[in-house]
Amino acid sequence: MICPKCGTELRDGVLMCPICGTKQEVPPPVPPKNIQNNPKIFTKTRVISVIIVAAFIIIGYTFLGGFSAVCWTDFYQGLMILGSLLIAPIFAVSLINPQAVAGIPPDYWNPVAKTSDIISGFGWGLGYFGMPHIIIRFMSLKSQKEMKKSAVIAISWTALICFFATMVGVVGRMYLGMDENINQNSLVFIAMVRSIFPALMSGILLSGVLAASMSTASSQLLASASAFASDVYKPVIRKYQSGDKEMLWAGRIVVLVIS
Repeated sequence: MICPKCGTELRDGVLMCPICGTKQEVPPPVPPKNIQNNPKIFTKTRVISVIIVAAFIIIGYTFLGGFSAVCWTDFYQGLMILGSLLIAPIFAVSLINPQAVAGIPPDYWNPVAKTSDIISGFGWGLGYFGMPHIIIRFMSLKSQKEMKKSAVIAISWTALICFFATMVGVVGRMYLGMDENINQNSLVFIAMVRSIFPALMSGILLSGVLAASMSTASSQLLASASAFASDVYKPVIRKYQSGDKEMLWAGRIVVLVIS
């Protein structure tokens, strides 16, 4: 579709031109032509192969390295995620036409415009800080004296990640012209990165999505294995008769079973 005012070529489903800010008369919706529906990219064989390779990598370093390996991989994966969330919206902001902001619906800037948004925000926002794979990181403290310092670091890091993740959604929607097809398929970050950066840079930034998935998966595996070994195997099955080496292998076996 073409913007009738400035002549800019727009994606199907765009509600507002990102160049001049003119609202578009959107025709009846058509199936979105995006990477998600491209049979040449996401063939069944490729998807299964990627899942298998990723699973072997995650299980491998969680099984062999345990808590230490998961913490170190999470550190580098976190830096990769932060870099992706930081770079993409900054470049997108520089490409947004100021006139396009004026055409955005007023409710877009109101975080409490819908009751569903409020409930959803409380649902995942309040529960995030108590998730086992987050709390388990404090196992690495050498003493209780480090608790306050660690809490400050953890809260600051979480706030930083959540802020830039929100900016990706806000800036991405403005940059892409309020494209509902992209929004419904949760492809704002992917579409924004692919349209701004060349192939190599896009691949590096999009690897942040994979890093986030791997970090969550390995952390959940470790939390489940630790909980079973400490709360079930040792007190219930072994009656506190198990040694450190036995507990180590109990945790490793649980990782394999859950995987």
